[in-house]
Amino acid sequence: MPFVRTYVLCASFCPCCVFLPQVLFDANGCLRRYADSREILGEFYELRLERYRSRKEYLEGKLQSEADKITSQARFVMEMYNGTIVFRECIRETVQCMES
Repeated sequence: MPFVRTYVLCASFCPCCVFLPQVLFDANGCLRRYADSREILGEFYELRLERYRSRKEYLEGKLQSEADKITSQARFVMEMYNGTIVFRECIRETVQCMES
């Protein structure tokens, strides 16, 4: 136990401290005194909402690019299957030109 106390590896928490005024960093990174948790939530509501929006836009863009890639791959496979794109003949001709 002396090791735990020396390096302060555990701490006690008093539930009554939640209702006392707290000094925390605000959205701008400055220290500010908050009276209660509602004031903290009011401060960070708009900030969190904006972060959620930007995260949603990022994830939508990522999913859209993934969907575009898979669509292109499926189109390539279908065109190969239908014979619209023929690589084998081009490769044979290229190999024959290299051999001669």
